[in-house]
Amino acid sequence: MDTNQFPFQQTGNMTFTAADGSRLYGAFSGIGIPGAGGSVSFEGSYTITHGDGRFVGATGGGAYSGSAVGNLEFGGVLNNP
Repeated sequence: MDTNQFPFQQTGNMTFTAADGSRLYGAFSGIGIPGAGGSVSFEGSYTITHGDGRFVGATGGGAYSGSAVGNLEFGGVLNNP
């Protein structure tokens, strides 16, 4: 994600796991817009593509939105052979 170009794009795969271990799988796509004081608002859509356990055969989708305040830091090592 390039946070130097606004709004920045959000895309990815997602998995929701229920208490019994059943899962829903899908993808999301949206935008994030930086605000004052380290805040960000975000919105987009998601698609449920399939499930397992009690969610076998599930499909669907919808919209998401929200906001957050805080710092996000990544640390680690990347080895590129």
